[in-house]
Amino acid sequence: MVKIDLQRAYDSVEWIFLEKVLEALCFPPKFIQWLMECIHTVHYSILLNGEPTETFDTAKGLRQGDPISPYLFAIAMEYLSRCLHTLKENKDFKFHLKCARLGITHLCFADDLLLFARGDTGSISAMYNCFQIFSQASGLYANVGKSCFYFGGITPTVQNTLLQQIVFGLEIICAAMTPLINKIVARISSWTAKKLSYARRTQLVQSVLFGVQSHWAQLFVIPAAILKASWMVKQIIEVRGVFELQQQLWNQQPVNIRDIYLVLLGDRPRVSWKSLMFANGARPKAIFTLWLQIQNRLMTTDRLTTWGIDVDHNCKPYQGHTETRDHLYIHC
Repeated sequence: MVKIDLQRAYDSVEWIFLEKVLEALCFPPKFIQWLMECIHTVHYSILLNGEPTETFDTAKGLRQGDPISPYLFAIAMEYLSRCLHTLKENKDFKFHLKCARLGITHLCFADDLLLFARGDTGSISAMYNCFQIFSQASGLYANVGKSCFYFGGITPTVQNTLLQQIVFGLEIICAAMTPLINKIVARISSWTAKKLSYARRTQLVQSVLFGVQSHWAQLFVIPAAILKASWMVKQIIEVRGVFELQQQLWNQQPVNIRDIYLVLLGDRPRVSWKSLMFANGARPKAIFTLWLQIQNRLMTTDRLTTWGIDVDHNCKPYQGHTETRDHLYIHC
């Protein structure tokens, strides 16, 4: 996928290009004349030391803030859309894996453009040639600082080959789903996430982080290295392996939800604190804190020290003793 931000989009549209596109779309000549008259009669002045200079004419561009400018810019982008639609007839061009069924080659919103193609030389070259034709005709070029490639499921060798042969001039952002990893890390490490309770952190992981990963998985073929680092994918793979082992047994007798749950649960030893957790009428927050205490997961000073955090080891209520779980709940 190629994300392209058009450089100074409204200010760079060539007038003659826009006029030819209007004519090709069969707009009435009188209507085109009125539009071009509105576009040509534009004058600008510069404030110098608080005073405006003499007005000067322009040679291209659309006025930002004019109600008709977004429509004219969309008409100009229609030229690129039709160029990209012709790629369907190009034998060298291959659709992106997730876009082949619908025949999607691009998405465009204002001056932001997304181009989709399979990660091979023929497809990228064909798409690049279409964009070059559009740029030379319209005067709209990619903003190198805000545009980038996104690679997914492609080996570094193929990436280097594409970079050597295709000169979009764009920054390579993703060789191994770096934006996905950065987005998830940013959500976890933000100051708002640090202030969340345990229950809300669980909700953050379930709804937000899994949602981000699922969304990317629908668009890209995520590399195996990223999948192996995903806890959710690990669990799915483990469950699939358990199901495959039980498939033969299930084919011989009826299966209900309880049987599936017991298979996934596995043969685990009983724990002594079961009644404290599941037959307790206390608040959920208190029950969860109790579970942390039983598992020795509370953030006591002895555990913080093992994480490399410099804290005072002494127990605040009872000086002279190290703050540990057993000390706080039994000895203190």
